[in-house]
Amino acid sequence: MKARRVKALTHPADFMPTILELLNVPRPARVQGESLVGVLEEKAEHVREFTVSGPAIHTPGLWRPITVTTPDGWSLIHTGLVGRKAGHEIFAVDGMPRQETMPAKITGPELYHLPSDPAQQHNVIERQAGLAEELRAACTAWFRRLGVPES
Repeated sequence: MKARRVKALTHPADFMPTILELLNVPRPARVQGESLVGVLEEKAEHVREFTVSGPAIHTPGLWRPITVTTPDGWSLIHTGLVGRKAGHEIFAVDGMPRQETMPAKITGPELYHLPSDPAQQHNVIERQAGLAEELRAACTAWFRRLGVPES
C-alpha cells in the first residue's frame, strides 16, 4: 500500500477492524466499525453510506445534536430534542462524568450541501425534504442496529 489521502468517510471505530484485518486477526462480532482495508488497497471508494457524529448518543431522552454526512457531501444536522433539562450529567467513552447543557434556542433539523456550501450558511432542508428524511431514517436504522434509543 502506498501513502495517500482518501475521501472515504470513516468513524474512529473503523480503526480496530482495519488493524485486525491487516494482522489477519479474527474480528469479534461485537465490533461496530468497518475495515478500511478495501479503501486502502484501492478496491473500494468507501465502506459506508454515511457517517454519524455527535455527543452522548448513548444518553436517552435528552437533547442530542447528531450530524449525518454522506460521501457526496450532504450534511444533515438532526437536533434530536427529546426532553428538556437545564443541565444533566453524561458519561463519555472515557467514563468520566461531564455536565452537558442545552442551548437556549434549538432551531430544528438543518441540511447543507458541503461542496457548494462548506461554511454551512444555506440550510436547504425545505428544498431537499425527501433527502433529509432519507438521511434521518438511515441514521435511525443505524441507531437501532446499535441498540441506541431513537432521538
